[in-house]
Amino acid sequence: MIIGIIVVVIVVIVVVAIILLAKFATDEKRINQENKSVSADDISNPFAFVISKTKEAMGKDAEQYLEQGDKESDPDKAIAAYEMAIKLKPDLDMGYINMGLTYAEKKQNLKKALLCYEKALSINPNSNDAYFNRGCAYARLKEFDKAIESYKEAVKCNQYDFDSYWYMGCCYRDKGDEEKQIECVKIAAELGDEKAKSWLMEEKGFVSVSVKNKTKEEPRVDTTVLLNQMLKEAEEKQRACGGHHDWEMSHEDGRFYCTKCGADGGSPWDC
Repeated sequence: MIIGIIVVVIVVIVVVAIILLAKFATDEKRINQENKSVSADDISNPFAFVISKTKEAMGKDAEQYLEQGDKESDPDKAIAAYEMAIKLKPDLDMGYINMGLTYAEKKQNLKKALLCYEKALSINPNSNDAYFNRGCAYARLKEFDKAIESYKEAVKCNQYDFDSYWYMGCCYRDKGDEEKQIECVKIAAELGDEKAKSWLMEEKGFVSVSVKNKTKEEPRVDTTVLLNQMLKEAEEKQRACGGHHDWEMSHEDGRFYCTKCGADGGSPWDC
């Protein structure tokens, strides 16, 4: 009887051992197949894949907190959201920029705002937004020289940033340098800033301001050919008008127009 029990136990042990060995072989084969898709970096660092996926998830969460901060009307809640975004993604320069704007505009704490902009610039030294907002903070603190330098850095990052030229002009105005102010505002107007254009025409007597072409590859227009073409068209319209135009300067663009036929008589700036 005892011998029979022993035989049964031995058989059970053998069967279990065979099952375990088969399972081990199957798992080993599966692991080997998975390892074939693992990169060399993952082999040297077994946690690389996990770390990569974790960073990716944290980055998405950081963007969500950034959006949450932008939507918050409560400045303290907005700042808390930006801080959480930065904790999840320390190189998120927009988190610092938006936090700085919140301190500046809603908390009226310009010194903390400046610290945020500096931190953003340490992450991204080519941030036009950080330089521009830093300039605005310095201007409000009446540190006009520092503001001007910040605006100059901003336009290095974005040569079409007419807002920086406009506010740079405002700083020169507050420093008492009208010549520099006009110079900056004229550039802003040439880049398409309507308020700068209106100021030059209404306050400084500019007849008109040409807008620079932002497309580098577009060829220059020969002004002589353009003027001759305009004169030829004007002569044709003059004949249709009975030989005499009734010119009147438009207050909208500073050009002369005929009150009878609407002919464009040009302006002194065309010459």
